[in-house]
Amino acid sequence: MKRSSQSGRRRSMDEQAQTIPSPRRSEQPAPRPLPDADAGQRRSTIAKVSHTLSLDLAQHLEEFAFFERVSESAVIEYSLNAFFALSKDDRELGDMLRREGAGRRRKT
Repeated sequence: MKRSSQSGRRRSMDEQAQTIPSPRRSEQPAPRPLPDADAGQRRSTIAKVSHTLSLDLAQHLEEFAFFERVSESAVIEYSLNAFFALSKDDRELGDMLRREGAGRRRKT
């Protein structure tokens, strides 16, 4: 992959890496301490998910998030919260989605 430098000259990643001085052994950071035994018991309050979106929707999301200075994840989380706030009845929400043409993306 090549990127443009400020001068406009294209440099490869290898060329770029050669311009970054490597630290001397004495300047390298000390190894990180091992995590506490209690750290394994902590649970995250967020989960990472991955879903497919149509190209148009993904581009709209990306542009919206950029120009409105919010994260794409924040837009998705807000939208899902608004959707689930429509009804406490999952069956009703599922019926609503199917009426609008939603269904499974993968056939099992």
